[in-house]
Amino acid sequence: MQTLLYLKAHWHIIIGMLIVLGLAAAAYIDWQFVQLGLYGPRDTVGNGITVGLGKAFDNRSLSLRIERLSTSLAQLKVVDQKATESIGKLQGQSSTSSAHGLTLNANAPTTAAPTGPGNTTDNKSEPKSESTMAASDILNEQLNLASQIVNLQTLYERSLTDRLIDDTTRLQSVLGFQVSITPPAGFENSAAIVEVAVRISPNQLNVKSDGRVSLVALIPQEKTYNSQSISANSQSIGGSAVASVVTLGVNSKGESRQLFVHRDSDIVAFERKPTKQPSMFDDKKAIVFGWEFRPVLGHTTVAAGVRQMLAVVSLPHVDKSEDSKYVNVQIKTRTYWRRYDHTKQTSKPKWHWYPRQTDGSGMVTNETQELEIPNTSRIHTSLSPKIERIDWYRSGPDHAIVTVKGENLFSGTRIIAGGQVYREEDGTLVSKSDKALEFETPLLTIVSGDVVISGRFGPSFQLTLGNNPKLSNLRGLFITKAVIKQSRHGKFRRITLDVKGLDANGKDAKLVRESLEYLPEPILFIGNDPIPPPYEYFDGEPRPATSSIKEPAEQEFTRRYPSTEKWLRVEAWIPSHIVVSRSSLVRFRVPFCGFAFQAPYPLEVFEPAVTRLGKGENNTVFRISHSLGHERVMTVEIDRIYEKEPGLVKIDPNQGDYRLTISNMVATQYRNMVLRIAGHEPYLIPIPDEKT
Repeated sequence: MQTLLYLKAHWHIIIGMLIVLGLAAAAYIDWQFVQLGLYGPRDTVGNGITVGLGKAFDNRSLSLRIERLSTSLAQLKVVDQKATESIGKLQGQSSTSSAHGLTLNANAPTTAAPTGPGNTTDNKSEPKSESTMAASDILNEQLNLASQIVNLQTLYERSLTDRLIDDTTRLQSVLGFQVSITPPAGFENSAAIVEVAVRISPNQLNVKSDGRVSLVALIPQEKTYNSQSISANSQSIGGSAVASVVTLGVNSKGESRQLFVHRDSDIVAFERKPTKQPSMFDDKKAIVFGWEFRPVLGHTTVAAGVRQMLAVVSLPHVDKSEDSKYVNVQIKTRTYWRRYDHTKQTSKPKWHWYPRQTDGSGMVTNETQELEIPNTSRIHTSLSPKIERIDWYRSGPDHAIVTVKGENLFSGTRIIAGGQVYREEDGTLVSKSDKALEFETPLLTIVSGDVVISGRFGPSFQLTLGNNPKLSNLRGLFITKAVIKQSRHGKFRRITLDVKGLDANGKDAKLVRESLEYLPEPILFIGNDPIPPPYEYFDGEPRPATSSIKEPAEQEFTRRYPSTEKWLRVEAWIPSHIVVSRSSLVRFRVPFCGFAFQAPYPLEVFEPAVTRLGKGENNTVFRISHSLGHERVMTVEIDRIYEKEPGLVKIDPNQGDYRLTISNMVATQYRNMVLRIAGHEPYLIPIPDEKT
């Protein structure tokens, strides 16, 4: 009683003290939070939403994929011809069941219950029936799906306003943003928001139209899941009352159950008004778009991870081939959280319970990014294949593996050689990296020079090496002489070529063995038959520019000085299976260097030809022809040596034709003759018989 009287007398003092204590406690708690903010643990997560720098992707690549998708949608059959089968089927079924009970019992002596047909149970089975949609409803659903496909095709084809500007092609680009989400504690039942603002840089020149950036499409537009919800409700009411000897009871029971499938959205794309405050750019020409990430499948937080988001934008610039400048755009991003109601699928601003920080959205606005977007011409010029080195290796009698090294050899690069397409999808081309690839092709394709490379970007072009600065002014090859001789050591033949270099003007250029180190391996052909390596190379001395040199008859029948610069002699052995005739054409080719590095020349065969002309009463006459017979002394040995008339007669002083006359007995007894030409190895030639 005394305490109450004391409180009643001093209540105002007590209330003041309580207020002071409350303020002191609030100040202490606030001070503790300040200390926690100053000296608490540091975390780099921030609000848990990180948006990487914007990147410009190739718009043409996306367009090609969209065109393929549009073609696939056009081929999709959505109208089912069996829709008429649903006509007349049961289209619905409903059933209702209820149970009520009323009992009245009187306390009386217990007697046996009479037996009879009064207490019976009747079990009835309901007929089974199949319920389905009406035929017209099925048709409407299919037509609606077809309409949605048409809408997607129209969207993928892009509007004319996004493709044209001032009657020319409008520049488009694909902007990519990498979004990383790691929800911190306190952001349960919240949706993560990523907003992006894009505008043309204010100092950008040549802006067309109204200078606005147009948003073509957002990828993904949405990401959904099919969820199943089950709702069950059960109620039961029962009661009883006892009055004297009478008992009254009431029972009631009801139960309902619902099951339905609905769409649960994980990602939702949106576009917003650029001037809505707080705005990222104080510019009406900017566009603002973004994505909302929601928790799904019963989770309270957004799934952590990295997402790659794309936005197709149309810029107010013409896409001209002669204009190789970049288009500068400014990009600013903003991230925050919103309270999300899963049952209603709605969101609202996120508030914080702490008075000092009522805004619980955790909004973070990033700095403005300047991004240069190239036009189509610059993309294809900069990313077209660049060839640095080409090597080939023999993989069989008539096949070779070609290795190409360079830059921008992206996946999807194709090689067209000899009418055949080599690509990675077919297993005929192996892409090692963006800097190397290889393929196998016939040798004849290499020497013909019809190898074309079709890169991921840029136009197709012949697979050739550019001008190597280490080759000085060498731009082509020319054969000054090509001869073939029989070897005394077997059936093999020896071919010799004198090859000189040419500059861009067709004049003599330096060509030595060292020059071949910077070129693909040369290949030698006789007709269509490749001569297998190895080849032997010898450096030749140049011809003095101030003197005229005449070769004496005893010298080998090739010009000693075919060029005013250093030249190259190529020698190789010809296998016996390669047929060589006087009409054969020899080709010395450095593959993948253009047609200027392919040198053809008619082959001079240094082998005599012996023909039987006829047989007289005592003698037989032969004709002997040799390409060197008009300059070199020739003798024939059979039973003796024939070197002058009347046995061996030179028909024409300017031709290498001779008439050999021998007795019929010698022609019958001997099978071979030996031809000797000054400066060359002797030839053993069979004597033609009468049947030849």
